[in-house]
Amino acid sequence: MRKTVIWLLLVGWGWADVLGVDEAVRYALAHNPDVKMAGYTQKEREEVYEAVRGQMRPRLDLQGIGGVGESKLQERKREDFSILEGSLHATQLLYDFGRTRSRIDAADADAAIARARLKETLLETVYRVKSAYYRLLRATGRVAVYREQVALQ
Repeated sequence: MRKTVIWLLLVGWGWADVLGVDEAVRYALAHNPDVKMAGYTQKEREEVYEAVRGQMRPRLDLQGIGGVGESKLQERKREDFSILEGSLHATQLLYDFGRTRSRIDAADADAAIARARLKETLLETVYRVKSAYYRLLRATGRVAVYREQVALQ
């Protein structure tokens, strides 16, 4: 955020009329690390919520092993054999005294907090950029007035 404001202040003296406030806001939102981190955190919390919610759903596990082997025992000369095994497991959570439901509620609350923090970070970034932009315009106007005063004197 500080880099964006400094960039606006240093480069903006000559570009205040060329670079609009909307472009400045878009640039700041695209390059601000705080906004990116808040977005990543929000995405992570949403994925955790979906993973925790998945514990309530039925689970189906399929496992299989297959292969061909060769046995060289002393009693027999040589024997080839095939292995093919498989298993299927199905599980469903019936009741766990509210532990899973409370974890789902906690994950949902974390996701809501992350969404609110992302929104707050976005609004704060927009406010800071607009504030810096209008301070730059005011300073540019003052410079023009001071130059006119010097020219008149």
